[in-house]
Amino acid sequence: MIVLDCSSSMSGARWQIAKAAARTILNTLTQQDYVNAICARGSYWSYYSHYRYFTTRTLGCLKSGLLPATTSIKRDLMEKIDEIEPDGRSLFVDAMRKTMDVFQLSKPPLKGKCQNVAIFLTDGLRQDGNDVRCEQGYYTYSYSNGHVTRTYHPGRKCNEEWDEVWEELETRNPFISDKVHFFAYSVVSGDTGRSLPSRVACQNYGSFGELHSPFNTYENLTNYYNFLSLSTMTTSLVWTAPYIDVFGLGLLVTIAVPVYLENSQEVVGVVGIDATLEGIENLLNARTWGSVYSFLINQDGDTVIHPRLRPSANLVDDPVYPKIQELEQSRGEPAAFSSVLSDMLAGKEGSASVTGPRFVAKGDFQDGFEFRTQQSIYYYAPVNNTGYYMAINIPLLDAQYHQADQPANVSKLPTTYYYRIDEYIGALKNDFPGALAALDVRENVPGYADLRIAFGKSVVKLAPRAFCDPLRFLVEEYPGTVDVHRFLNSNSNTTANPGCAAAATTYARAIRPASQLTSKFETIWSNRPANLPVRIASSYVGTQSGLWRVLPGFVVSRSFDPTARPWFKRAVANPAKLALSPVYLDAGGVGKVVTLSEVIFQAPPVPGVNQSVDCGSSDSKPATCSCASNSDCSSSVCRLGRCTSEHPFGVVGIDVRYSDFHRYVVSLTDQKCGSTYRCASNSAKQCQTRCYLVDDLGHLVLDEDIGTADDADERNYLNVPFGYREGKVMTDLVYNKGVFERSVVRDYQGLCDVAPYAPRVTNEGVVFTAEEERQYVLTRGDIRKFQSQFGCVQDVVGFSDVVAKAVGVLQGSAKGPCGEGNYFVSAVPETNLYLVVIDNWNGDAAKNAFNFNCHIANRVSTAGAFRVSNQTCSQDVEARANDDEQCPALRSYTPPCVQNNRAFSHVYSSFVVVSSAIVTLVLAL
Repeated sequence: MIVLDCSSSMSGARWQIAKAAARTILNTLTQQDYVNAICARGSYWSYYSHYRYFTTRTLGCLKSGLLPATTSIKRDLMEKIDEIEPDGRSLFVDAMRKTMDVFQLSKPPLKGKCQNVAIFLTDGLRQDGNDVRCEQGYYTYSYSNGHVTRTYHPGRKCNEEWDEVWEELETRNPFISDKVHFFAYSVVSGDTGRSLPSRVACQNYGSFGELHSPFNTYENLTNYYNFLSLSTMTTSLVWTAPYIDVFGLGLLVTIAVPVYLENSQEVVGVVGIDATLEGIENLLNARTWGSVYSFLINQDGDTVIHPRLRPSANLVDDPVYPKIQELEQSRGEPAAFSSVLSDMLAGKEGSASVTGPRFVAKGDFQDGFEFRTQQSIYYYAPVNNTGYYMAINIPLLDAQYHQADQPANVSKLPTTYYYRIDEYIGALKNDFPGALAALDVRENVPGYADLRIAFGKSVVKLAPRAFCDPLRFLVEEYPGTVDVHRFLNSNSNTTANPGCAAAATTYARAIRPASQLTSKFETIWSNRPANLPVRIASSYVGTQSGLWRVLPGFVVSRSFDPTARPWFKRAVANPAKLALSPVYLDAGGVGKVVTLSEVIFQAPPVPGVNQSVDCGSSDSKPATCSCASNSDCSSSVCRLGRCTSEHPFGVVGIDVRYSDFHRYVVSLTDQKCGSTYRCASNSAKQCQTRCYLVDDLGHLVLDEDIGTADDADERNYLNVPFGYREGKVMTDLVYNKGVFERSVVRDYQGLCDVAPYAPRVTNEGVVFTAEEERQYVLTRGDIRKFQSQFGCVQDVVGFSDVVAKAVGVLQGSAKGPCGEGNYFVSAVPETNLYLVVIDNWNGDAAKNAFNFNCHIANRVSTAGAFRVSNQTCSQDVEARANDDEQCPALRSYTPPCVQNNRAFSHVYSSFVVVSSAIVTLVLAL
């Protein structure tokens, strides 16, 4: 329990010191700890008899107990402490009573499980200044020489006595089985502030100290931290909760063990190893296929790794972990997952077949997920001696997954080049003498700013999941370009590469067949007609195995994985359609582009001898059967008159410059989009025809304002909600026409801006070139990149189309506070788009800056993320079983109670930093 003196005398530098100490204490708590905070003060009369009401209050959302020290709880307490303005009378008896009630009357986990500690931060002063009075002032009147004189007498100054505080502690603490250790700190120097805090600490099994500065708070709190180490005795490994590394390595987990002097219980230091969560994610992803996924939870059921969470590399703050039920279940279904979770938390190993909703990503993380009813199998097991549990979910469709085999004839396939074109034309030009001419590498090409581009050949990038040891690939630049080049161009049968199931194997089994099969796209891309109506910036194909082939070729980040890209997920979520993305700024310097992507399906296994595919007359035909529509096939995809399989092999896509895309679409309407004319209802006014392309999630794909938007002002083109432009129409499509439906999803790892949004002046230094990004991911630099965002909990509001309603041409009135007109909506066949045309549109009303009704109308049905405050109780507070095994062995230890905490600055507070080789040796011993 952290008890803060919030009285008037704590104003200024004293309060800053107390806040810094409280923040330090909170930051060093782990998710195995429990915490709460109390703001102690009382009401008073001001000098001129104005009554100021204050009361001692508990800051956490739970008022009568301790809270698990999760990231969200700690962040919530920090924010509430930051909001406090010191004021009020020094009155601490209520705070001590609340503290003792928690530890004496509450049961675990409301009072914690192992040992009880209270931190008291105060100036220890009996008076709070001239304005703080314990009685109301009054007037006296005197009569002299015919005049009445009125004299004001302020109330009595508060001169607090501490007897009630000492009595509260001394009559209760000695009689508690798990005594409370009080650590009291004065934020003023000298004898003035020592009387109260020193007696509170020394007579309650703790220690007293002074805090002189808001800096170096770890050192100033040494006696508290020494007590925690000296009162426990453990030689077992400890796994920390994940946290953001201060040097820019991302999210880390530390495995640590204390080191003691031989034949002594004195702590010398701590030996530890850091593991990045990104590395663990890559290890898990490398062992999945198809739509199989895995997740990792801790002993409280909090989700650490899951496909529905942000990748750890994208986090900017210590994350908040949602319960696994919120990610694996939709409205409590599948109910059978509850039994799986119970077994996992009990440390059991096993499997279970479950039928129910299973999520599919719609695109980018902010686009959300949809649920489809499927049968799947959970395989789960504890990660030994860590407090973590892992599970893998395999849908029945992927239980027997057929990977692509090598083509029958590979002799005529073109040479495949690795994506490191800088090495082909540099250090390796003698190893591959024909590469320089074949790749046709150019620099400073218009439209490809700051990029080294290979126009002659496509290049291949392998994701970490394509290697049997993804961590070595990320850290050591292994394998090298020569090894990868020779492997991809080998004509050996796939049996020569048995995959990661065999020892000393570098590449996953599916990689070489994927490279050989996708090489045929290079011929198609290179032979396109020169007179296409749009300029294609790049063409590419990504496979489920993690291979990415692109033309023209360029260097990308080492951690690049095509299956994690929005265009890949968007296509998989719309397997029967051509998926178009909202406009975004290409990181390579091409400018604003639109991506068109489509799924490529895995061919089914060839029937054996005397076997054939039973097409019959069923409405649910298997792969390769003839079909007339998607509804004829079990996969719900009919392509070129044949049913596809249900297994995506990969996704093929092209990036088109937005200016060309906009011009081409407008030309298809005979230039009617954007045309102006006299309004039909009022010839004195000017009207126009406005055209929009809107995707299945309600984002603008085409809008005349996007083309003129500044590249540095991404809010005017990146994932712009249609409702932001035409609020009245979007509201009608959601609530009256039923084309879209609204959804709200809680995001526990959201991103909030430090300051209100303002467009950047330039993108210089913000948009990395592909080579700069790759180099940063490889080295991470010495200092974390500057972040203008922080982690927060958000409600993400989104929209998605209701397929059953999206038929025919819908029309309605667009008349509203922003303007008037008539709209028409129709689905664009075979795509994820809708065409919205507003005829006779007059938007003069929207030009009025004080038309607040228009601003409101354009926010009613707009997607976005909204920060949630005071959400910690619903997420983190729950009764947890008392588990004695979670507590280390405790020793009876009472710290010396001295007047100067610096006397404790000795060997116990040292930290041993050793190399990983020494760590391995120590742990082995």
